[in-house]
Amino acid sequence: MCEYLLPVVAEARAWELLTTPKYPRLAWFWNAIRLHDQYHAKQYLKIETVWMPFHRITFQTEGQEKGKVSSLDTTVDAWSGAFAIVSFESELYPGFPSGEYFPPRLDENEACDIAYKQFLHTVMHQRSRGKKPLPKHIHDVSLLYWPFWVLYVQRKRMLDIRLLDAVTAQPGGNRTKVGILQAFTDAQSTVK
Repeated sequence: MCEYLLPVVAEARAWELLTTPKYPRLAWFWNAIRLHDQYHAKQYLKIETVWMPFHRITFQTEGQEKGKVSSLDTTVDAWSGAFAIVSFESELYPGFPSGEYFPPRLDENEACDIAYKQFLHTVMHQRSRGKKPLPKHIHDVSLLYWPFWVLYVQRKRMLDIRLLDAVTAQPGGNRTKVGILQAFTDAQSTVK
């Protein structure tokens, strides 16, 4: 089964979030330095939406109280193997997204192994923070396409990208960036 999320963040808002300085109070300082240093001069080329594949893995968990069973959603990036515990506030749509998307590199079994190990690791590192949920078994596994805004930035002769999660409006992490770059290079190498 395949599902996808629609972007919540509009293109204009994504452009604004990706091009605004991280620390606006220091922007005048960095701009003054960049006037004399052409290496840091940037040119924003374009922005586009890219759907990245994730394996959505739902665990059936059991609390320390006997008989209390609940479920917990996790995702594993199907390119970089990054693990996250998530809660879905947006609606999931069945099928494939209409934009550019990539096939998963990790299969379901590899993703389930990563999710189980990382979930146990996360639970074991919660020091006496209440009752720890223990994974009973994997309840459901599905392929999920998550949208990201990708901004292409040119600095001198180098090309870089900046990422923004199109659902939560949070900057994309380094492992997600590595996964997207790997997907781009693999897609480019398969084009004849």
